[in-house]
Amino acid sequence: DELYSYSATQAPSLDLENETSLNYELGFAVDAVDLLTQGDSLQFKATAFRNEVTNLIQRAAASQPVFFENVSEAVYEGYELELGYDSEMFFAQAAFAHVEARDTFYGYTLASNPQDLLTTTLGVRLPNAGVEFGWRGHFADDITTESRSTSTGAITATEFDGYTTHDLFVNWSPEI
Repeated sequence: DELYSYSATQAPSLDLENETSLNYELGFAVDAVDLLTQGDSLQFKATAFRNEVTNLIQRAAASQPVFFENVSEAVYEGYELELGYDSEMFFAQAAFAHVEARDTFYGYTLASNPQDLLTTTLGVRLPNAGVEFGWRGHFADDITTESRSTSTGAITATEFDGYTTHDLFVNWSPEI
């Protein structure tokens, strides 16, 4: 569908090259049970990755003549960390993700580079009532990405502010 996408100001990208990638991933996970109470558990997971992409297909800047474009050489690398605790009455989770995406030929940060993100959850269960409730927070860091004009070669930076969201939740599962 990238070939045929267009807008009033951007033509279809009929000459896109096929995207290929070589991906590396290394990770490990640790689980422990019966730490503080019978049946509780603690989980930890860490993953690191590197994706080397040739002819990356990405959305072109609005000032470009076509809707999608190829980036000749790109690398996505980063890591993810996850930690979770679960017991009959309480649960908590935290996850952090960091990614660096860059055009390795021209050296700029790709517009598709995501913000660093920390997600946390704290919750309580009332097992006899079939209820769990809690709070979830998402904390995204500031980021600056860049785009390169294929016609002029100019690299333009765009800054995005970080943000925080807070969610409260209640789940009820009636006994049937």
